Amino acid sequence: FESPRVGNEAFVQAFMRIFNNETKPMWRVTHAKDPVPDLPPRILQYRHVEYQVHYSADGTYRQCDIPFDPLCEEGLFDGLRHLTDHC
Repeated sequence: FESPRVGNEAFVQAFMRIFNNETKPMWRVTHAKDPVPDLPPRILQYRHVEYQVHYSADGTYRQCDIPFDPLCEEGLFDGLRHLTDHC
């Protein structure tokens, strides 16, 4: 749930090869405008593993199958962050 970015691109590729396949599907879960998933910054080469399920503030959710899906960001980069959105 709502984890920070955990590794570089090589880590993400290794994780996806080992853990995220048809027999062991995995998702990261994010909530509304929680700031934790934006840490550490991408400029430091940290990346998320795929795939994401994003819950909006109203409780609806969307499965995001591509990195940086704008429909799953819910305005994360608008400068208005909400620590109370972190579970």
